[in-house]
Amino acid sequence: MGGFSTKAQFAMFLPATLALFARYNPRRSARLAFVAASAAALLLTTRYFAARGEYTKRFGLESLATNLSNPKTWLLVVLAAVPVLLAGKLAKKGKWRELFAVTAPSLMIAGFLAIFLQWSVNGYLLSIVGPVVGALAAFLLVSVPRAWLGRRELTIATTILAATSLCVSAYRSSAFFTILGDFGRVVRSEQLGSASEPDAVYYLSCSEGVGAMRHYLHRFRGLSRNFDYLSNLDARLVKKGRAYLIADTKLCPLGALRGEVVFAGSRPESFQIYRLTE
Repeated sequence: MGGFSTKAQFAMFLPATLALFARYNPRRSARLAFVAASAAALLLTTRYFAARGEYTKRFGLESLATNLSNPKTWLLVVLAAVPVLLAGKLAKKGKWRELFAVTAPSLMIAGFLAIFLQWSVNGYLLSIVGPVVGALAAFLLVSVPRAWLGRRELTIATTILAATSLCVSAYRSSAFFTILGDFGRVVRSEQLGSASEPDAVYYLSCSEGVGAMRHYLHRFRGLSRNFDYLSNLDARLVKKGRAYLIADTKLCPLGALRGEVVFAGSRPESFQIYRLTE
């Protein structure tokens, strides 16, 4: 919930969190109505603000087709659907508190998808829902009936889950920070340090990359270069050979553009500088 201070999208998790701590009693329908109404209000409010500002071009229903073909979207759907298998048994036994504890993460994932299917279900955005997925795994391990898993099986399942999480985190952290490290190598590159092309423009496809490059180049080298968003690409500069693109495969992708590599990162997926060609 600490994300509220920087990203409005985190507000979508508030209703389920409040209801979880309130330990919902099915007889108190007023509480359920309040939670449902506040969830709807927060989702609509978040959509209103998310559709404005510098991210407007990437937000809208036209993003649905792309995100619905993304395997990561369906992975989240499957994870959110898993508690349904357990929910029925808990409901029949009248264990409403346990039921809501198990299904709360699924509601949060549903809120995440309601917003980000209109934007992007990829990259660093998945870190928003990451803690919820972790909570979902923990709830399931704690709430699984003994008839399904004995103590030994539960211990083995927990160990496998923890080991898998550590391995994936170790790999992903290394890959992610290597990419960010090459961002620094781009800043220190000879290409950006050269003053032989004062009219050259360096484009980036990611929304926050332009400001970051300006800031770091000035801070660490005291230099100023022309940076701009890829959406403002000038075809005349491409013909003159003065249009460059700073891109990687994850944060600021090259996309369908073609270019000659003038600065190579330490890995193929890392940041590179391309001279754009027609």
